[in-house]
This record gives sequence, C-alpha cells and structure tokens, in this order.
Amino acid sequence: MNKNIFFIVVLINCNLIFGEPQGWGVYLGGSVAKGTGEKFEATGIKEKRFMTFPDFGISRGVLINEIPIVLGGGFQNKGYKIEFGKNEKEEVIARYFDMWVMMQHSFGPVFAKAGFFTGMFIDGIKKKEYQFLDSTLLDDENLSPNKYGLDFGMKVGLEFPIATFSLSLEYIMGFKDQDETKLNNLSFNIRYYIN
Repeated sequence: MNKNIFFIVVLINCNLIFGEPQGWGVYLGGSVAKGTGEKFEATGIKEKRFMTFPDFGISRGVLINEIPIVLGGGFQNKGYKIEFGKNEKEEVIARYFDMWVMMQHSFGPVFAKAGFFTGMFIDGIKKKEYQFLDSTLLDDENLSPNKYGLDFGMKVGLEFPIATFSLSLEYIMGFKDQDETKLNNLSFNIRYYIN
C-alpha cells in the first residue's frame, strides 16, 4: 500500500512538468540528522545530532504558469542518535529515496524554496552500545524494508547560485512516525547545473 502511494506521488510530480524547463542539475552533500517524538521526551534521554553522508540526486527547474518550480529526487540519509543515561546508546541510520517539489522565489542573489517531499525507505542500520562493568557490548541490526515505511513532510531552504554551481541549505521535516520517531534533517549540498 505504501509503495502504491509513493509511485502515485512520483507520477503526479512527473506530470507537473509543464512549461519551459530551466535546466537539469545534480547534487551531492550531507545532512545533520535529528529525530523527534515520544522516545526523545523521556527522562534521562539525551539526543546527539550527527552527520550523515552522502546525499545525492538530480533536480530540474520548470515554469508552471510562470511560477518557478523545482522538482527532484535522490537518496537521503536520515536518522537519530540518543543516549539512555551513561550506559546505553542507540543510533539509527535510515536511507530513503525522496521525491520532492518546491516553489522558489529570488531575494537578490539568493533563492528561497519551500515545498513537500515523499520518500520510500530502502534500508538502514540500528546500532546499540551498552556499558557493562568495564566492557562495551555492541549490537548492530540491519533494518528490514518494512521496518520503516513511506515518509512525507515539508522542505524549506535557501540556495546560493555561483555561476553553474549553487550551494543549498535545506531543513527537511518529516510528518510521519517511523518507529515512534519523526525524522528531521538539516541538509547541505553543492549542485551543478547541466544546462
């Protein structure tokens, strides 16, 4: 069911491509991963932001009724890292394939962008670390494809063009609970425009 919804959204995004294209682009970058939800509000829980690499994909700018729109798709690493007191740590890295559509508006040399995304979970890993006496115990679990499901949410960001390149900074806010966690990212990338 989740996969059907994902592909319907993909088709809708593809059918939005009307008007004169502004160009294709490819991007590469990383993210600062963060989670929110009930498990982060418990007493003794401490969240640690952490870096994930790489994020990469393609994008295309189009004009729809004279409104500049950016469409894209790519691989995005999401996750969280928390500590339960001093003796237990948990880290999740979840890899998604995201499709997104954003409106953009120029403010001088900078483009502000806002829109929505939907993403399909591909795979991931959950790492647990326990301190017991003087020993450290490690437990790694590969996340199955049905562990997390379809994700969707909002993206806002800024893009700084430099000739045929640009630097982007985006905040990605997931709306759906994934194992009692909403996955959020502060994403940064460098984009190269092909045409």
